[in-house]
Amino acid sequence: MLRFRPQIGERMMELAYQMLTRTGRSFWEVTSVMQNSIRKGDYELAGHAMWELLPGYMPYLRKRFLVISAEDCFGVITKEILALSEIGDETALTRALALMCAAKKNRDADYFVCNLMFCPEPTGMTKDELAKELHRAIRKQEVVRAGRLAAELFKKNRKELWKMLTQTAEIFYPHLLDEVEALKRANDAVSKPAEETIFAAKAIVLMWTKKEPLEGVLGWEGMDFFHLLDPAVIPVPKPVEECRKVKGLFPEWAYNWHTAYGKYQLRRDAVHAIQNDQKILTPLEENLFDDCTWNRDINICLQKHNPNRYLLPFDDGKRKPEEKYGA
Repeated sequence: MLRFRPQIGERMMELAYQMLTRTGRSFWEVTSVMQNSIRKGDYELAGHAMWELLPGYMPYLRKRFLVISAEDCFGVITKEILALSEIGDETALTRALALMCAAKKNRDADYFVCNLMFCPEPTGMTKDELAKELHRAIRKQEVVRAGRLAAELFKKNRKELWKMLTQTAEIFYPHLLDEVEALKRANDAVSKPAEETIFAAKAIVLMWTKKEPLEGVLGWEGMDFFHLLDPAVIPVPKPVEECRKVKGLFPEWAYNWHTAYGKYQLRRDAVHAIQNDQKILTPLEENLFDDCTWNRDINICLQKHNPNRYLLPFDDGKRKPEEKYGA
């Protein structure tokens, strides 16, 4: 009796829904390489990947850049990427790419989404009660409680969550108000706003981010809190069409388990993804959760794809966030 093999089934699905770039590469591979190149600050490779995606996937790039700015870039930066994405032409998107490559990198917001922003059991509170309690948790930096409450309120009433975050920024973190409002608009602009929690997570971790001087919270040295950059001052190394073309395979660091080559040929998994994503961040700006465990997210992913046969539950040996910040 023939048995269905999941890996073969996944490959067939990929072929059935194949999306190709201008030179015939896999869309999914190129988008993954582009994001890893932004993390690494490698404009040459990121620019080539963006060129591969133009012009057919320009609407995708406008939205994806918003996610990357919140997920992989440190501090205040989404307001700049949003403004450039709203201009939306190739020149503006090239400037957005260059700015993200040059920006400081940190994955605290993604950490918050993957390891803290979940709700095992509903509290039964109303949206107003949830907003009030989440505000308190943010002010006290109760990271675990804030994650649970944010997840529940986002699902129950996303509009109420953003209302509370905006009011909290206006009163207690006025230097973050423009960025929080931009994060809210970015959340509204993506394809599935009710499912994309990264922007709310970024707003919350920004409220816990403290640097001396305060301008250290800005994602790039040329920015300020209350005004947008003149796009012309963003340093663009070269037009994307002039970036070095890659024939054949991309560098190995650019592949993760979200690509067919990384998943099936290199046997990459969530353990590799978490370690590699952190390792390649350039320039890295350490902040809240760089030394905290990703065990929750890794174990969820290993239950679906575990080619290296790690014993479960997997333990990365890092401390829990409640050990660092209190329960």
